[in-house]
Amino acid sequence: GDGDVLLRALVDAVLGAAALGGAAEHFPADDPTWADAPSATCVAECVVERTARGLGVHHVDVVLHTERAELVEHGAAMALRIGALLGLGAEAVNVKTSEGGSLGPDGIGALVIATVGEGA
Repeated sequence: GDGDVLLRALVDAVLGAAALGGAAEHFPADDPTWADAPSATCVAECVVERTARGLGVHHVDVVLHTERAELVEHGAAMALRIGALLGLGAEAVNVKTSEGGSLGPDGIGALVIATVGEGA
């Protein structure tokens, strides 16, 4: 779904910022454990893994590429959800939208940058 695009990009950003690989390595589609897992579950697993390594996500910046008005209007709610999943306050999560361009009227894409460092 739409949220999966954003959350999968979030997983890649968090794992990548911690030099822990990417979503495809940790949550392979051909593994029955992860095949139908909600993306929020994958985010939660990232939190567990980074915490075990003494790392915390400090800030997340999201660019949601879409022309869909119903998604553009929910940036603040998305930021709150991401913050809740990662244990971050609203001041540490930024969600903005950009025109979808070549994605077409129903397309969606996400670019996420996360800063990760010692501690929570």
